[in-house]
Amino acid sequence: MGGRDDGDGAHGRALHRRDQRPLPGRWAPARARLRLPTGQRRRATRSARGEGAADPVDVALSAAASDRPGPSPGADPARRADRRTPGRADRARESRRGPGRVRGRAGANDRALSGARRDDRRGEQAPHPSGFRRRLRRVPAAHGEGVRGLSGLRRVPRGDGTAARRAAPPVIDDAALARQSLPALLLDRARRTPGRVAYRAKTLGVYRETTWSELADRVAAVALALRARGLRPRDTIAIMGHPRPEWTIADLAVQAAGGISVGVYPTSSPAELRYLLRHAGARFMIAEDQEPLDKALAVSADCPRLERIFVVDTRALFAYRDERIATFAELEADGRARLASEPTALAELSACVGPDDPATIVYTSGTTADPKGAVLLHGRHVAAAANMLGHYPLLAQGEHRTVAFLPLSHVMGRNATITLPLLADIVPHYPEDPDTVAEALFEVAPTFLFTVPRYLQKIASHVLVGLESSSTVKRAAYRAAMRVGRVWIERHWARRPSAVVTLGYLLARGLVLNRLLDKVGFARLRLVLSGGAPLPPAVAALWQIWGVNVLEVYGQTEEGGAIISGQQGERPRPGDVGVAAPNVRIVLDDDGEIVVSGPHFFAGYWSDDAATTATLTADGLRTGDVGAWTAAGTLSLVDRKRDFVITAGGKNVSPAQVENALRSSPYVAEATVFGDGRKYLVALLELDYETVAEWARAHGIAYTGYTSLVTHAETVALIEREVAQANELLARAEQVKAFRVLPRELDPEQEGEPVTPTRKVKRRLLAEHYRALLDAMYGDAEERRIAAELSSLDTTLRP
Repeated sequence: MGGRDDGDGAHGRALHRRDQRPLPGRWAPARARLRLPTGQRRRATRSARGEGAADPVDVALSAAASDRPGPSPGADPARRADRRTPGRADRARESRRGPGRVRGRAGANDRALSGARRDDRRGEQAPHPSGFRRRLRRVPAAHGEGVRGLSGLRRVPRGDGTAARRAAPPVIDDAALARQSLPALLLDRARRTPGRVAYRAKTLGVYRETTWSELADRVAAVALALRARGLRPRDTIAIMGHPRPEWTIADLAVQAAGGISVGVYPTSSPAELRYLLRHAGARFMIAEDQEPLDKALAVSADCPRLERIFVVDTRALFAYRDERIATFAELEADGRARLASEPTALAELSACVGPDDPATIVYTSGTTADPKGAVLLHGRHVAAAANMLGHYPLLAQGEHRTVAFLPLSHVMGRNATITLPLLADIVPHYPEDPDTVAEALFEVAPTFLFTVPRYLQKIASHVLVGLESSSTVKRAAYRAAMRVGRVWIERHWARRPSAVVTLGYLLARGLVLNRLLDKVGFARLRLVLSGGAPLPPAVAALWQIWGVNVLEVYGQTEEGGAIISGQQGERPRPGDVGVAAPNVRIVLDDDGEIVVSGPHFFAGYWSDDAATTATLTADGLRTGDVGAWTAAGTLSLVDRKRDFVITAGGKNVSPAQVENALRSSPYVAEATVFGDGRKYLVALLELDYETVAEWARAHGIAYTGYTSLVTHAETVALIEREVAQANELLARAEQVKAFRVLPRELDPEQEGEPVTPTRKVKRRLLAEHYRALLDAMYGDAEERRIAAELSSLDTTLRP
């Protein structure tokens, strides 16, 4: 089987079946290091010797038994390539196996061949019969192919003689990009690179790839079907569900048909869904499965404009009699029939969509009030997303694999999964289920990730807890590697390199840390961008020591998808959000509020002129965030302007700084600090149930559920130690003097819950819900005595 170059010099490196001999470019597996059952060890050994392949059912996908070896000390696995070419034995084995589906890891060579039938249950489109039993051509990933033919992104020749080896960073022409539309970009991509992979999606254990021409056909079909059902220009269509191909197809189809897509978080409660459907005036809704459908039907009486609901996954739909319900598969099938007689439909539709037309409405979190709908225009959004390529030129150089796990209703998820792949060779991989993100990361071995701090913290927590329960030898090796890593990272941040320290660190990475990253699928990451919330410096430093280039970026929905600033370079010191992105100007006003100027702004809030006027001023976009400039000239975020706490002693405290310190603990999922007008700060903590549960099992602590676990005396003692460690990093006025653990996990799908669908805490609502816990943390005997005395005095003085 031929390999497609995935852009890192490895032909099919990330795909091969676990029970077959490595494809060219993949290192031979070190089976002796695995702890497999005896039968699997025999099969693995035979496979490594080329004596045949085990049945795919026996292929283990558990991340705990990774057979991907770590690279040699100092080697970068994303750049190393084996030059061995397929020999006769390889071709013979391929012939014996036949053109069967490749299972397991997803990479550059994973097209589902053989007679794969259409799977209507998941809405996936099987490969065209003409693709059966054909060999895949090796298509090298040309540097910058995704942007070379696009108006607005151009290459600048380099004068240092290195242009032949590496493409120059792209120069962003905002004026040209602002004349584009998303359907036009899709049409251009399908014409220039019809056979290139647009995305891969895992269905029934198989990563099936879809090319740009196939994606364009599916988008055109759905757009035609929506037009046939009465979709008019600037009509709004809500899309609710987890990341999956149909979400992307529906989004682009709505825009190609002239409509406006409205993303809804899959964790939204029925009340939040009611508000969004009414506020946006959605005529149609596309629901992932039964769960969002039930929510929509429950509130449909209050949403008179809602006419039809198209369901993608219909496996759990029984005894539904509502005439408004239809399946997404039927919608697409009808569109395909229409597309057969209108083969140029996408070109005709995209010609009717202008750069100044609304593309999508992205709703803000709504932590203090109802969510506001930010309207993003086609041209501005394209230019906004492209500013990331200017700030991080690595993304425009070669092909990158990423995993689609952020909600596509969030501007970060939209950029990483929908918009950026239209501009550069970034291939999203969709997990089979939202609960299998960790498995997908391990299988895909991404080279680029756009994530939020919570994921980085959660994965690191599981690694650390797993190390605590590992063998003595492994723990000792890890501690030794970390001692070397801490010395190296400090010298790296201070720019004081040492050959001896560097050599020791390379050995630590090769022998210990790379193997650790390999088990979670992070060994080949070349760039990780973290945004959406403050990244605790301790979490960033930990990943950097492990060898991952984690950079923090800063942006807002109102920036249209652009980042305002971001760290650059190789593993910079955590604690700031870097320098201004291309075509962005940052100014701090007298109060320290960050005011941004640039060409990427949103068009305004949907049906809210007052809020638009307050945000878009003559000075620029008022972010509501307070910042400060560091000595190095980078931007540092302090807190939200409205969230500052002034204690009874007159101390001005930023809760975000304290909360970040508390969230650095692997056992703390969320921390909210209070203390406005009080003598000292207190905190309400939500624990990470899975991580604490692993710790409890390792220490033989019995529990029956979340409440019994978090109230156990040893768990309370554990959290006391974690809070004490966080306090050591804080000034006296910032230290938390008392804390309480919430008796249950916060659930954004519950009505009236003090947390948004993105799991941002509604501070005031949380205080109302747990007022008793807050009052119990203050020794308020003095206040009660004075209040009682005043009450008595008031009664005495009454006429």
